[in-house]
Amino acid sequence: MRGEELTLMKRIKLIPFRLTISLKRMVIFTSALFAGFGGFIFYNTNVINDFSFPSTESEMRSEYEKLFIEKEELPQPKIVDVTLELDLCPQSRCYSAKGIYKLVNKDTIGINKIIVQAYPNSRIELNDVYFDREATLDYFHKDYKIFIYHLNKMLLPND
Repeated sequence: MRGEELTLMKRIKLIPFRLTISLKRMVIFTSALFAGFGGFIFYNTNVINDFSFPSTESEMRSEYEKLFIEKEELPQPKIVDVTLELDLCPQSRCYSAKGIYKLVNKDTIGINKIIVQAYPNSRIELNDVYFDREATLDYFHKDYKIFIYHLNKMLLPND
């Protein structure tokens, strides 16, 4: 047989002799770059933002549907106008929002319960909710951030 040996073990043993300084530097640089990008992606996905697995999301949706299926048919007012005041704080990566939602009952029957929900898997806190009429908090679900308010004076159609 002529030429170099082509068995895998012989080739592996020859690697240290074939690695030049520039090739070693390139391997170190690309490995560091790969680790840096991986760390950046992990930090943004799991530390800064809340990551949840699809199976967990599916379980939460299933439980949500079981808990609130009877409230699905409750008539709800429609948002027809929004006024929003937003304060951004880039240094601390936060914001504060104050808003006014104009709700109108577009249904044919009166409404005495209004459901308000913040995004469940977020760090958003809903501090205060006010209505143009007297209302009391009937129900609150901490995990799904659902608030159900009972209006003492019914919201009539087109009101």
